[in-house]
Amino acid sequence: MRAYLDSQSRTVDGPDYYEPLRPLELEGRDGKLRVSVSFRSHTDDLTLILEEHRDRAVDDFHMPGLTRREAEILFWISKGKTDSDVAAICSISVRTVQKHVENVFVKLGVETRTAAVMTALDQPGL
Repeated sequence: MRAYLDSQSRTVDGPDYYEPLRPLELEGRDGKLRVSVSFRSHTDDLTLILEEHRDRAVDDFHMPGLTRREAEILFWISKGKTDSDVAAICSISVRTVQKHVENVFVKLGVETRTAAVMTALDQPGL
């Protein structure tokens, strides 16, 4: 991190005040951290911008009222998987996946896959 900040300050000190500064990406076990530097030439302020990208897990989708299997189905939906994909991954039939999705919609009070995923991700603590 120190070397990154030193290299970015040298970039800012040079003639390229308006060039975008390249971000630093640090990979971890559960996701990655992206560090960027924003420079305001009129105030000479440097601002660090930290973006955390955490990989989601099945447990992130477990919420009161959902079964473990429904949470798992919702997890795979969040990854953009189709009903056929989820059926293959979970070793169940496509119709069973569809039934789980219907149950999730009713339990969460939503009508679309996107709304179901967003409802789960809006849980406190995520």
